[in-house]
Amino acid sequence: MSVRTSSANVRPAPDLDSQAGQSMVEVETSVIARAFVLLACFIRDSEELALADLVKRTGLPKGTVHRLAAQLMAVGALERSGKRYRLGLCLFELSGAVWAQRVLRDLAMPYMQDLYSVTKETIQLAWFDAEEVLYIDRVRGHDGIVLPTFPGGRMPAYCTALGKAMLAFSSPDSFRAVVSRGLTPLSRRTVTAPGMLVSQLRNIRKTKLAYDMEEAVPGVACVAAPILDEAGAAIAAISVSMTTPRLRRLRLDTVAHAADGIGKAVRARRRSAFPVTPQHYAGWTRLSGR
Repeated sequence: MSVRTSSANVRPAPDLDSQAGQSMVEVETSVIARAFVLLACFIRDSEELALADLVKRTGLPKGTVHRLAAQLMAVGALERSGKRYRLGLCLFELSGAVWAQRVLRDLAMPYMQDLYSVTKETIQLAWFDAEEVLYIDRVRGHDGIVLPTFPGGRMPAYCTALGKAMLAFSSPDSFRAVVSRGLTPLSRRTVTAPGMLVSQLRNIRKTKLAYDMEEAVPGVACVAAPILDEAGAAIAAISVSMTTPRLRRLRLDTVAHAADGIGKAVRARRRSAFPVTPQHYAGWTRLSGR
């Protein structure tokens, strides 16, 4: 989408050197900037901080810190435990969106491209959101098969290989939530019996490979593998989609290898980006539906 601008409204770039002092004053007095200064206090090794700790670390007046903390609590950015504060889960939801849109996609793409180079089929990356499969990225195959999926789109978890790969490594609550919404058939091969779906998920836990044999799209088969975190729970999944006759020539180990590689890359990035604490896991648990 192009954006038109009027020359009358275009201003010359500011002289950063001459306005440095003014910019610092604006940053220091901005409510948003001060809120981020307060939130940055939690980047250190403390999970919970008292009001006095926040005052000391920010250098802001006690009354200002108290008001900022109250405002951040109102929007879910902070939570209170007794007389101490901790980061709210809404921040983990935002960070999770960043991982889905940027970090996870960037880490996964080399493996997706490698998998495509071997299979020449459509490769898709997705994660579990609100009992559904949320597609993050894909590499389109040579055959041009028509799929009802696209980055940002959603599909039911129970009838897609990606969804079943993640359900198999999620909590029982996630499974119950999916079943409670109904196993509506998308094709004549969709599994609609909860017991049969349970059997499939048990087998997926053993093999770490999930299949969709024309359950979502007639004539299209899909194989997926879960991308696991440090606790062995599914963060996301990667899949290969193709016309059903071509499934027999697919090397299944290539799908599992790609998922394992992405999982290792994600775990390494998370360890280097921030220390893993129970609070971090709480955020990821909420995001992935576990």
